[in-house]
Amino acid sequence: MTTLKAILFMMLALTATLASAAPAPPLFPFDNGLTDVKSVEDQGALLRELGYSGICTRPNHATPEFFAAMDKHGLKVCATYVVLGAARATRSR
Repeated sequence: MTTLKAILFMMLALTATLASAAPAPPLFPFDNGLTDVKSVEDQGALLRELGYSGICTRPNHATPEFFAAMDKHGLKVCATYVVLGAARATRSR
């Protein structure tokens, strides 16, 4: 039984060592989760406090002030996107 306890202890110690050595993956929430936080400065502070690596944002929020606030808090803006309108295709005969 003592050998089994020693093996279990070594496995737990190894697991804890490996878990603490592995870096956490970067997390980037989407900006629609911050609709209650009105200022971009406060958004950046909150994201940093919560441990996020950055944020994904919509085009109408991707302003110079937004980028400056994220940069100030050491956050990356990992994605933004463009909304394209689709026109109805016409066939020529």
